[in-house]
Amino acid sequence: MTLMEKLATHLLRSSSLFTVLLAWMAGLSLAASENGLVPFSRLTRDDRQALEEVVRGPTLSREVKGVKFRSRKEVYEYLLNHPDFAAAVARAFGLSEYQIVKDVEVVRASGDSYWGTDGTGITGHFRVVYADEKKRVFFLDGTLNKKWLPTIFARSVMVLIFKYKANGEGSYVENDLYGYIKIDNTFVAYLVKLLQPIIGTMAHEKIKHILSVGATVSELAYRDPAGFLRKLEESPELSRQELDGFRRTIHVYAQ
Repeated sequence: MTLMEKLATHLLRSSSLFTVLLAWMAGLSLAASENGLVPFSRLTRDDRQALEEVVRGPTLSREVKGVKFRSRKEVYEYLLNHPDFAAAVARAFGLSEYQIVKDVEVVRASGDSYWGTDGTGITGHFRVVYADEKKRVFFLDGTLNKKWLPTIFARSVMVLIFKYKANGEGSYVENDLYGYIKIDNTFVAYLVKLLQPIIGTMAHEKIKHILSVGATVSELAYRDPAGFLRKLEESPELSRQELDGFRRTIHVYAQ
């Protein structure tokens, strides 16, 4: 194994979320301002400036298209609109250890702000800066702290485009995800670009696993809504207030 391969392996094993970050960086650079993915004209001035700095000059970017799974519109959008609840659901089913909480001290006209961590050194804030019936645009600002690395500061813009479809077996949602990441550390940015061929191959399976978490939650709720709700009611991860809000969304299917 070459020195580069050893370094890439060490990076990938250190943090699953950092792996996703690197993997998104391993893709084709996108011109978001030209293809209309980010509706800059509909953002506040502050949000527009923050997002333009990332998508018009990213370290690297990545697109993941055609991710399909069973889901109902009301349930899927509830999870999208309540990421803190969605993270708690994933923990309740043993699918991830991510912690996401609403940042009540940060109030913005463009939407709620959240704080999150993956428990391995990555922390940060994120928020939805744009939402409509087919799209969500997220802005993330965070750090990675590891003993063997300098503190890495990064900003990211993610665009999720989704559409609902139906066939003889029921309804499902199809997702396209576009990510833009700007690393505010010259050395790390150079290293990521240098290791693109190695990281892209090694991270493929890890990306599929991360994406499968959302799919698994949605499909569990789709196939057995009553059992899904019972499992959540038994979990210490969710408060009664959180459950009441979700119950009103899923109760039609859980009878």
